Amino acid sequence: MKRPTDHEAGGREGSSSVWSRFAWGGERIVTHRLLVLIGLGVLFALACFFLIFKLWTDSYISESEMQRRANLREMVTLARNAIEPIVEDVRQGRSDRDEAIARIQILVGRMTYDDEQGKNYIFMSAYDGTMLVQPYAPELVGTNQWEMRDPDGFPIIQELVRTARDSSEGGYVTYAYLPPGSNVPELKLSYVVGIPELQCYIGTGKYLQAILGQQIALVRWAYVLAFALLLVFSTPLFLFALVLRRQNRALAAEVDERSRAENALQASESRFRAFMEHLPGLVVIKDARSRFVYFNQQFLDTFPVKDWHGRTPGELFSPEVAARMVEMDQKALRDGFVVYDEVWDAESGRVKILEMRKFAIPQDDGTYIGTIVSDVTERKISEEKYRVLFEAAKDAILIIKDGRIVECNTYASEMFGCSKEALIGANPAEFSPKTQPDGSDSGQAARELIEKAVAGRPQFFEWRHRRCSGEQFTVEVSLVSMSVHGETLCLGFIRDVTERKQMEAMMVQTEKMVSLGGIAAGIAHEINNPLGIVLQAANNVIQRLRPDFEKNVAVAAGLGLDMEKLSDYVSARKIDVFVEDIRSAAVRASGIVRHMLDFSRQSGSVRGPCDLSALIERAVTLASSDYDLKKSYDFRKIEIIRDIAPDMPHVVCAQTEIEQVVLNLLRNAAQAMASAEPAVAAPRIVIRARVSGGMARIEIEDNGPGMDQETQRRIFEPFFTTKPTGVGTGLGLSVSYFIVTKGHGGSIAVDSSTGRGTMFTIELPLDAHGGERS
Repeated sequence: MKRPTDHEAGGREGSSSVWSRFAWGGERIVTHRLLVLIGLGVLFALACFFLIFKLWTDSYISESEMQRRANLREMVTLARNAIEPIVEDVRQGRSDRDEAIARIQILVGRMTYDDEQGKNYIFMSAYDGTMLVQPYAPELVGTNQWEMRDPDGFPIIQELVRTARDSSEGGYVTYAYLPPGSNVPELKLSYVVGIPELQCYIGTGKYLQAILGQQIALVRWAYVLAFALLLVFSTPLFLFALVLRRQNRALAAEVDERSRAENALQASESRFRAFMEHLPGLVVIKDARSRFVYFNQQFLDTFPVKDWHGRTPGELFSPEVAARMVEMDQKALRDGFVVYDEVWDAESGRVKILEMRKFAIPQDDGTYIGTIVSDVTERKISEEKYRVLFEAAKDAILIIKDGRIVECNTYASEMFGCSKEALIGANPAEFSPKTQPDGSDSGQAARELIEKAVAGRPQFFEWRHRRCSGEQFTVEVSLVSMSVHGETLCLGFIRDVTERKQMEAMMVQTEKMVSLGGIAAGIAHEINNPLGIVLQAANNVIQRLRPDFEKNVAVAAGLGLDMEKLSDYVSARKIDVFVEDIRSAAVRASGIVRHMLDFSRQSGSVRGPCDLSALIERAVTLASSDYDLKKSYDFRKIEIIRDIAPDMPHVVCAQTEIEQVVLNLLRNAAQAMASAEPAVAAPRIVIRARVSGGMARIEIEDNGPGMDQETQRRIFEPFFTTKPTGVGTGLGLSVSYFIVTKGHGGSIAVDSSTGRGTMFTIELPLDAHGGERS
C-alpha cells in the first residue's frame, strides 16, 4: 500500500465529487417514483410519529396513575405502621377499643403532610360511618356520615367501608369531594386500609382535577411538537426531491461517460471506503512493520504532524510510547484484535485519554494493522465519578448476574467482614443463615427475589445476613434491575438496620418494664393486707400464751386449766418458737414489700440528701429477694462485706436511680459468680463507701471470673452483653452509666482482669456545702 501523493489526494477529493454525481445521476430512472416514495415516507413518518406519541402519552398517564396510587399507599402504610403498637395492645388485651381509638385519634390527627397540591392529611372513620379524624373539617368528627354522597349520588363512606373491609391490603376509591377551602367538588382518589380489631379504617387521598389538566396540557403540547418536527423535516425532503429531479437531468449524460472510469476507481478504493464508512473516529492503517501508510483527515486534524507516511512510531514518539505502540501492533497481528487506553498530552496542555482499537486487515500484499482512535476522556471521567459515588455510599451495593455477585463496593466488604474477592463470585445466600426468621429457605427465597427484580419488579424486604465471623444481623434490601451493554443485571442496596431493630426492641422492653412496675406495686399492696393480719395474729398468739398475763390466768382458771403447765407444754412442743418464726417471717416479708413499693414508685428525678449507707442496705435487701437470682444462685450464700465510712456525708441525688445502679451491679456480680467455670469456692462481694477528692466514692468488688480487655472496653455500650440469648438485654450497665454520668454529673469505671474478679467504682459529687453529716 503506497502513500497517497498530493495529486492522489486531490484525485481522492475529485473522486468524492464523482461519487456524489454518480449518486445524483443514478436516480434519473426513478425520479418520479422517488417523489412518490418520499411522499409516502413522509406520510408513514407522520403516522409513526403520532403512534409513538400516542404510546408515550398512554404510558405517561399510566405511570403517573401508578405513582399516585403508590404515593397514597405509602402514606397510609406509614400511618398504619405508626399506630400498630396501639392495635397490638388491643390484640393482647392490654387496651380496650375506646381507649385505643382515643390514642389513635390524637396520633392520626397530627398526621398532615404537604404534597404537590399543598396541605394533605390522614382521615379515619368507623365502619358504622362515624367520622373519627378529619383535620380540616373538625366539625365532622363524631358525626355519622354513612349517607354522605357526592354530586353524582355515589355513596362515599359506604364504598370506603366496603373497600377497607373486603381486602386486608386495602384499596382505592374514586369520588367527588370538596377540597379544603373550596365549595366546588373535585374528583378525588383515596386509598384506605381497614383496622378490623377496632372496626375502623384510615386513609388519605389526592385531588385529580389539576393533575389531569396538567397531563392533558402536556399531551397537547407533545402532539403540537410532533407535528412541528414533522413539518420541519418533511419540507426539506420535498425541496430536495425537486432539486434532485432538475439536477438529475443535467448530469445524466456526464454520468454515462464517466461511469466506466468511476467503476475502476471505485474498485481500487473499495477497501478504504468500506473501512471509512463503517468505523467511526480517527482512522490509521500501518503495515506489518508499524509504518504509517494511511490516515483519514480527522486524524491529521487531531495530530498535525507534517509528514506521517512511511514513518515508524520510533521516529515520531518517545521511546516508551513507541515501544508500547509497536508491542500492541504486534499483538493485534498475532491475536487479530486488541483494545487499550493511551494517555495523550495535547498541545493545549489538556490530557486526553484515547481508546485504541487495533485489528488485523489481511490483504493480498500482506497483513495491515487498522487502528480506530476514540477520545474517551469524558467517558472515563464520568465512569470515575460513578465509581466514587459507588464506593462512597454508606449502604452495601451489590451487582448480581445469574445469581452471583459480580461487583460490590468497599462498604459491602466492611459490612460482611471479608474482602471483595471473597464476595465477588459468591451467591448472596452464602452470606445468610440457612433459613430466614420466617422459616423460609434462604437460598430459594434469594433466588426468587432476584428473579422478580430482574424481571422488572423492584423488591424491598427485610433479610437476615451473616458476616464472615458468623455474626448474624438484620438488613433492609432493595433490588432493582439495571441494563449494562444490553445485559440485564440486578442491583442490590443493603442497609444494616440491626441497631434500629434493637432500639425498637428496647422501646418494647421499656414499655413492658413500666407495666411490670405497676403490676409489682399492685401485688405488693395486695400482699400487705394479709401480711398485716398474719403479723397481728402472731403477736396476739404470743401475748395470749404468756403465763404472767393476768387476763390469760383468769380465763384459764375459769376453764380449769393450769396456765403454768400450758406454758410448759407450749415450750416443750416448741409452739412458741413456731409462732415467733411466723412473726419474724411476716416482719421480713413486710420489709421486702415496703422496699418493692419504694423502688417501683416513680421518683420523677426528685433529688435530695440521701444516706448512702441506708441506700446500699436497701439495694442488698432487694438483691437478696430477687427471684431471677434465686433461680440460678441463692444471693444469701454470697458473703457481703460492708466497708462504709462512719462519717459518710449525705449525697444529693435521685435515691431510686442510684439504688437501681447499685442493684444492677450487685445482680451482675452475683450472676457472673453463679455462671463461673470453675465455680467460685467462696463467693464474696465487698461494698465500700468513702469520700475522696470532694466526691462520694462507692466501690463494688467481687471475686468472680473477671473480664478481658475487649469486654471492659464495650461494657457500657447499649445492647452489649456476655450473657446467653434471652438472659440479658445488654441495657443494665448502659442505663447505669447514663444515670451516673448524665443524670448526676459523676463517673463510673470498671477495673478487672480475667480470673481475678471485677471492681466497679462510682463517684458522685457532694452537694454545694460538702454534704450533711449522717
